[in-house]
Amino acid sequence: MVVPDAAPVVVVVVPPAPVEPVVVAPPVEPGVDLAMQARMLHRVGACAGDTPVPAHLTAALVDKYCARMQDGIRKYRERWLDRAMPFLADVVPDGLPTVVVYPFGGGDLMTALATYPDLTEITTLSLEPAGDVRAIERIDAKRLAPILSKNADLIRRLFAVSHSKTTNLSITTKAELPGELVFTLVALEVHGFEPVSLRYFKIEPDGALNYLEADALAAIDARVAKLPDGRRKAAQLASFGNVEIRFRKVSDATAPLRTFRHISGDLSDGALKKDRRVLAHLESKGRVVAMTKAASFLLWWDTFSLMRKYLLGHMEWMISDATGIPNHHAKKAGFEQITWGRFEGPFLAGAGDGAPMRRVWQTNPLTPLPFRYGYPDSKGHSHMMVTRRAAVTK
Repeated sequence: MVVPDAAPVVVVVVPPAPVEPVVVAPPVEPGVDLAMQARMLHRVGACAGDTPVPAHLTAALVDKYCARMQDGIRKYRERWLDRAMPFLADVVPDGLPTVVVYPFGGGDLMTALATYPDLTEITTLSLEPAGDVRAIERIDAKRLAPILSKNADLIRRLFAVSHSKTTNLSITTKAELPGELVFTLVALEVHGFEPVSLRYFKIEPDGALNYLEADALAAIDARVAKLPDGRRKAAQLASFGNVEIRFRKVSDATAPLRTFRHISGDLSDGALKKDRRVLAHLESKGRVVAMTKAASFLLWWDTFSLMRKYLLGHMEWMISDATGIPNHHAKKAGFEQITWGRFEGPFLAGAGDGAPMRRVWQTNPLTPLPFRYGYPDSKGHSHMMVTRRAAVTK
């Protein structure tokens, strides 16, 4: 019997249907992002870039103000920044945390970036609120000239002394432009950064940040609008105390984002015992580096012991003028202190004679300091101090 050959088996390969790429949307950031207003204030208040001046303002006045501002920035770079940054680069050791906490440091991102140029996050804390960035949209063009003149004068004083005097900050809180924000945006301009986002937040009891959404902003506006004219500005200002600005190097979309936060609040023991949300937030950061200067010698006082205790419990390294942590507290917590310049006593009346702090300078070799870092001493001497763990060396 003959068996016919089996029919050939034909295998048909069907190509798979093309798979559409799955597009994953970036996560939605919480809170209202006021980046547009931040860029507007950066352009007008800090004279950043050359984009057109907002249409509701007078370009000629802004250009005149910016010519004065850019001259001030140039002189500040030459007189302070170009001397201080190379010096500080030799003082600040490698390998430190890149998260900075700066108590009593309102309006002074400028010095912080000079001291810690590689920081990834910084939190400044002071009584002064950040202010409402949307004020730049409400400026009356007829009032623009005196507003810019006052702003230029305040920034000129900041450049001259390289710290934000309390009296100057109190003036900025009454100004029609939000002074804390303007100082911060000027710092970004000086150091070659630009704002990418701006959000306001409140701090929850566990220290978490709760960013303000549109309904919260609308509620603030409605509440403020009901107040008498004489109370509106202060109420509006106080409602925008805490701000977060994310920023990066100018015109570099690939540059990593960095975070600046300012928290407005009373750092005294009485206030922190009643409401420890600020401490809870700071504690959540883990190990940090710290700085303070021109801080009215508050860390000397026992009424600010909780902030001092927080710093000693969480910082790896700290730089300051004589308004830093007193030696007996630092030594007890396992820190040592080294100094530059001269300190013969506090120049502020009411701070005492400063004998314990004066001994710190007397027990260290005299090392010149070629620039001002915070307050002068009672004789006008520049001085600076580092509080460090003994194992941390350059």
